[in-house]
Amino acid sequence: STGTVAAVKLEFSSDGGASWSLITANTENDGIYNWVLPDVVSSQSLVRISDAVDGDPSDVSDAAFAIVAIPPPQVLILTAPNGGETWLAGSTQALTWVSTGTVAVVYLEFSLDAGADWTLITANTENDGIYNWVIPNVASSQSLVRISGAASGDPSDMSDATFAIVATPPPPTLALTAPNGGETWLADSTHTITWNSTGTVAAVNLEFSLDAGANWTLIAVNTENDGSYNWTLPDVVSSQSLVRIYDATDGDPSDISNATFAIVAIRPPPSLILSAPNGGESWVVGFIQVITWSSTGTLADVKLEFSSNGGGDWKLITTSTENDGSYN
Repeated sequence: STGTVAAVKLEFSSDGGASWSLITANTENDGIYNWVLPDVVSSQSLVRISDAVDGDPSDVSDAAFAIVAIPPPQVLILTAPNGGETWLAGSTQALTWVSTGTVAVVYLEFSLDAGADWTLITANTENDGIYNWVIPNVASSQSLVRISGAASGDPSDMSDATFAIVATPPPPTLALTAPNGGETWLADSTHTITWNSTGTVAAVNLEFSLDAGANWTLIAVNTENDGSYNWTLPDVVSSQSLVRIYDATDGDPSDISNATFAIVAIRPPPSLILSAPNGGESWVVGFIQVITWSSTGTLADVKLEFSSNGGGDWKLITTSTENDGSYN
């Protein structure tokens, strides 16, 4: 400025001078004013200065200038895992994040030692906020994940605190041990079904088949997984019998007898029927006579006695002789 202008008025236009907005009505004519620009975008901006008293003298920017939007800073913020999680080794977990700016692709890493060392997860994946990570078969309570811009490594972020990767437990198992093939069990009698198990199977179901697995019939529902069950067999006969055991909750794990076993009819009780002497015979003292009998069942040996007073007293013939149906 020249002359004796004491104070000035400042205005701006965002439409090439068609309209004007006040910056300040009166500021000292010291050649400078710090202006906080409004939140507008324009390529046709102008500033006008004039005498604060009567508007004369004045001047306007010789040509338009641009006011542009401030681009937001590029930011990546990891949201999961962000500390405190427990993830199973071998499982698939979603790494998630939010971002601002123009990061096109990201770089993902993990650490098992609280950040001392880093291992690549992926060098280049789309910045869409999620990545499905198949966790390696490792275990660590000091795990971290780090995300960064793939182009320059900036911006970046990591888990706010460590999380745990725990070893995947082995799947539960059930192994039937009896009947497991080749047994012969009596119908309508009680036998013990036995099995071994690993893992966390709480209760089991038991079934049997009489036709090598074509059809199954329930033995027990939701019985405790304690390794044994006393089964009263049905009154049936089959040489193609199987037993099946499985988790009562979802059917897995399960096991079946390795081979068929037999269910046989109940044996009748053993019997002995004396056929000679059976009444009316006349046997001479001192002569050899043949005592005969028949039997059923599984008697190995028999005892023989005689009475000379109609059964009032008995005297020993032999304490034990083979059950072969005759004795001299």
